[in-house]
Amino acid sequence: MRDEVALSEARMTPPRPPIAFRVGVVGHRPDRLPRDEAGLEVLRARLAQVLEAVADAVHAFAAGPDAEFYASAATPILRANSPLAEGADRLFAEEALRLGYHLNCVMPFAQTEFEQDFQGPEAFEPQALEAFRALLARARALGALTRFELDGRRGRAREAYEAAGRVVLNQSDLLVVVWDGGGPNGAGGTVDTLRDAITYKVPALWIDARAPNGWRLLRDAAGLDCLAEETPCPPEVAPDAREEERQLREAIFSVVTGELALPPANAAAGAPSPETQRGLRAYLAERKPRANFAVLWKLFRDLMDGGRLRWPSFAVPDFVGAIRAGWPVDTDGESPHPGATASWINERLRAHYAWSDKLADHYADAHRSGFVWSSLLAAAAVFTALLPLAAHLRPRPAIAIGVIEALILTALVGLPILARRRRWHQRWMDYRVLAELIRELRIMIPLGGAQPPPRTSPHLASYGDPARSWMYWQVRAIGRATGLPDARVTAAYIADQVADLLDFIAGQSAFHHMNCERMERIHRRLHGLSLVLFAMTLVAVSINWIVRVVGRGADDAVGIWLILVCACFPALGAALASINNQGEFARLQRRSRAMAAGFGDMRARLVTLTEGGGAPTLAAVTAVCAEIAAMMVDENTEWRIVVLDLPHAAG
Repeated sequence: MRDEVALSEARMTPPRPPIAFRVGVVGHRPDRLPRDEAGLEVLRARLAQVLEAVADAVHAFAAGPDAEFYASAATPILRANSPLAEGADRLFAEEALRLGYHLNCVMPFAQTEFEQDFQGPEAFEPQALEAFRALLARARALGALTRFELDGRRGRAREAYEAAGRVVLNQSDLLVVVWDGGGPNGAGGTVDTLRDAITYKVPALWIDARAPNGWRLLRDAAGLDCLAEETPCPPEVAPDAREEERQLREAIFSVVTGELALPPANAAAGAPSPETQRGLRAYLAERKPRANFAVLWKLFRDLMDGGRLRWPSFAVPDFVGAIRAGWPVDTDGESPHPGATASWINERLRAHYAWSDKLADHYADAHRSGFVWSSLLAAAAVFTALLPLAAHLRPRPAIAIGVIEALILTALVGLPILARRRRWHQRWMDYRVLAELIRELRIMIPLGGAQPPPRTSPHLASYGDPARSWMYWQVRAIGRATGLPDARVTAAYIADQVADLLDFIAGQSAFHHMNCERMERIHRRLHGLSLVLFAMTLVAVSINWIVRVVGRGADDAVGIWLILVCACFPALGAALASINNQGEFARLQRRSRAMAAGFGDMRARLVTLTEGGGAPTLAAVTAVCAEIAAMMVDENTEWRIVVLDLPHAAG
């Protein structure tokens, strides 16, 4: 993934993630598996069959046309998520390593504590601990091991196992469930994780722990209803072994393709919409511009905000270099150095965020400068049309003014057409949503959490499901390729994550406070200037009436100039009002105020978790982090819809 990022920087195009697919497992311990060696070998063969089918499906996808959106030179990544408990977990992991998968071992406790499960009366097999360590050593020797040791406490073991199951589920695109169809042994076990998978729409492949190890693919609530019956739905067992294998491979191919391919336009469609394909192709074909001439917006913003003008810089700096301070990596050689986990994540996500963030800024400048130009040019068109009459210009100057008028009118017509064809506002919002999703991925990965899907309110459903957008597809692909950090969740680790979250919240709060104040000032001043211009128009109309009615002998030249003022001032006032409306400054002010308040609440919750001297659990911090991410996703999704409804340019 890092090589592809470096290659993309050399080519000056956005990085593409490699193809990656993740398979997780939850299943019974040996007490609910076949007791004889022959029965276990049949179950092992079934697990191998599933993992082989996944690998074949991934490599087949990589050789097909739909792989064009991924890194072309990268080898597909296969990840297997297993806690390595005795029984199904280990059978799965052994076969995964044999088939070339990377093993993610998600432990409910620190390794030394987890190993107590495999000693003494807790163990089911005589050499359980040695087998556990041997599996880890084998994966490490292959360079295919990631350990994620959670902070479970032995006194609350069920919660610890439940947390490990959630991480496995969060990191799985297909969950293999080895289950005998019976009831749960307790909270957080196989059955509960299976129900969670169906709830969160993670495809679950149920393999019957009993001979002949039939299977059933469970995808939705219908499968959940089936499991809720007194007699669970039976697994699928074809009469012929070859037919059964064909059906299994076909089911797995559908899951793999459904995850790796672009999402269909809706649940009934079989192919992605042309808009989805066009949007992703446009993003991946972007190149870093050498210069940005769309500077009018920032000039206008600074003038309206603080009454100052700064000479703009037209040069566009290196995207990654521009954000390096906020996304530090150990290899940068700068201080202060980030922690190991933060550096690992930043290294994998930084280029993705830099390109989406800076391209969003670029197209935001283009869109906003476009509507400022259109509004001001509309007022200028009125002025240039009346100027020759008021100034009694000779033919040549009048012709020159006419040429200027024609150019202004051409620009007024051309700007909206250019904005529409170049899709400035669409690209701005799409790339901004992608950047925010990547930022949220950055804070969720260290906690083992999944990216929360964007949600759309019912009254906005006509705009489509954001979870089927190319931006959400892209961030899922990035998340699959990134995986989990190799980490042990200790009190110090959680303290680091809380500190990072508090810094993140502080930055977001500061931005929204600043933005709220800036938008309020711009809105107030534009509104005030519009009123002043209309008031001055009334004054000019009154003076013109007095000159013509009361002062009968007055020079007509004064009246002509007053007519020019009466026409141009309302046009300029309308232009400023149009900018105010198009810029949505009043709404932005309210949204930023609400977001600042929301981040304040999240900060208070995090601080509460750390009070009292005790270290918060990872699960508690993850819950707050998930709410932060969901709040930001919702805000960006709805704001994107608002902007998409705006005209391409004003005027």
